[in-house]
Amino acid sequence: GKRIALLGLTYKPGTDTLRRSLAIELAQGLHAAGCVVVGHDPAVKALPPELGDTLTLADTFSDALRGADAAILSTQWEAYKELTAQDFAAVPILLDANGYLRATLGNVAGLQYLAVGQG
Repeated sequence: GKRIALLGLTYKPGTDTLRRSLAIELAQGLHAAGCVVVGHDPAVKALPPELGDTLTLADTFSDALRGADAAILSTQWEAYKELTAQDFAAVPILLDANGYLRATLGNVAGLQYLAVGQG
């Protein structure tokens, strides 16, 4: 029943394709574990019908983060560089898959910042 905000759905920045996207595989796994997944991606305007039960697409990253128990940044979109501590004020955990926002959010009080492969 945890709400997870998944930021970045495409397999890489600069594309709108969801094919081969690890974020989509992650969303499917989270959904199977009982999580409510809300995704955002600057290039994705609609989800394929087969993903309709897996996740909901938010119009903005703020909408995706609203009410989230945790957030995962999976695609390094330039637009996400604009995210600030205020955007995560009510989100206790950020898993940043590639350490993309470490410089700006890595030491924010009240936010548990985690990056894959880094202690």
